[in-house]
Amino acid sequence: MADTLVQVTLPEMGESVAEGSIVEWRKRVGDFIAEGEPLVDVTTDKVDVEVPAPASGVITSLHGDEGQSIAVGALLAEIDTSASAAAGNGATNGAAKAAAAPAAPAGPPKIVDVTLPEMGESVTEGSVVEVRVKVGDAVAAGDPLVDVTTDKVDVEVPAPAAGVITEILVAEGQTLAVGAVLMRLDENAAVSSAPAKSAPAAKPAASAAPVTAPARSGPLAASHQAQRVARKLELDLTAVRGTGPDGMVLRGDVAAAVGNGSARAASASKGAPQPPLGADVKRTPLQGPAAALVGYMEQSLSIPTATSFRTLGVDVLDARRRELNAAIKAAKRNEKISFTHLIAFAIVQAASEMPFVTYSFRSENGKPTRVEPGVHLGLAVDSERKDGTRFLVVPVIKNADKLD
Repeated sequence: MADTLVQVTLPEMGESVAEGSIVEWRKRVGDFIAEGEPLVDVTTDKVDVEVPAPASGVITSLHGDEGQSIAVGALLAEIDTSASAAAGNGATNGAAKAAAAPAAPAGPPKIVDVTLPEMGESVTEGSVVEVRVKVGDAVAAGDPLVDVTTDKVDVEVPAPAAGVITEILVAEGQTLAVGAVLMRLDENAAVSSAPAKSAPAAKPAASAAPVTAPARSGPLAASHQAQRVARKLELDLTAVRGTGPDGMVLRGDVAAAVGNGSARAASASKGAPQPPLGADVKRTPLQGPAAALVGYMEQSLSIPTATSFRTLGVDVLDARRRELNAAIKAAKRNEKISFTHLIAFAIVQAASEMPFVTYSFRSENGKPTRVEPGVHLGLAVDSERKDGTRFLVVPVIKNADKLD
């Protein structure tokens, strides 16, 4: 039984991703699952991923609840592969027979293009940081070939198949569009006698005074991972010398700066303490990209706000205001409807239809949390004190959307 039990662990998803949160289990204990079939959806602060089954069989245990955060390498599930035959997995048996067949002799060259993959709908290009192979190198499927950086994430481009590198079309520092060909490999060159994967060559030791790229005269450029590490360590990136393309600060540059003491702590001002929330206020813990977005929103507080002005016709609004005031007067009441009343009413209606405009964010138990307080309307009122001085006060109408 132990020999047929396969463990499913949370895979590595980038060198700076240390954990993920379970979003949804696709299978339950006792379910049959085929090799490669999605088992669980996991979200991180960079990307949402599906974890596939590494083998066919019956699921014997699941580890972790939906919403739970787990570390990379942690056990997710166990699969009994001895149960695959009983489940009628004919495709698996066919694949096993095909695998047992003797390897075919090497044929004519089978060239495979290695292209820059899609890295998000808003990412259109990337810069080559390092080419890890050279022409003539034998690689296995999945081996990292090129390190690429974008304005959002640093990625390793893997080999799509086993083979021998026949052509390299890029140079370090070059910027390429998504879909561009990076290199080519001959898949048939490694069929007859695939050599054992050799250990990566050790990089030469860094000298005491490494040569770094010249300082940029324009805005500071830093990879997404470098920014994340710097924020976590509260470091000032302007003190870090970049060695990436065009002087870009990479994650390794931040680590080196911490090691030699050249980076200084950023003098980030601490915000005012968060006010307590009532027990009736809805709280929603955030995970994955949504949680990462909160961090960027907090950064936006240091960016000056802009006001947009629009000129709108208010003829219909004014006509309606006059009708309401005429009706109030006919009822022998002293109130009057102003434009402020109608605009306030429109704001409440709009906030009810689009409640996300009322959301705010805070940290609870070390996790970003979205706060949904409801619709509360504040109106600035010019008031007069007894001594004749004037002041501005903003009374708040709680739960205005629930009032008549």
